[in-house]
Amino acid sequence: MQSEVLKEYDWVKVVESRYHKGCIGLIKKIDPDDGTCLVKITKTPEGRCVTGHTGAWLGIGAVLPYPIDLHEHDISSLIDLALATNDKVWFMELTSRLPLKNF
Repeated sequence: MQSEVLKEYDWVKVVESRYHKGCIGLIKKIDPDDGTCLVKITKTPEGRCVTGHTGAWLGIGAVLPYPIDLHEHDISSLIDLALATNDKVWFMELTSRLPLKNF
């Protein structure tokens, strides 16, 4: 049993999976009925960025929270990825994290 409750748009590390073990990703959807989550894979175990529509349905116990400290340039890169994948919800969540600037 996990100590933390995971929710959509949490960052996670895959700890149990034949093909995705060690990957870092973002939870896109959670299906509480069957105990699975759709994880948007963003980084391979070797540290390479993953672009496109790479996602995997995994058991909720196959992922652990992955604390991530995002800097402004990181957020900008993720915004580009959200635009490339046409993910409006993720785009809105990311843009809300950008600091407001006076012009």
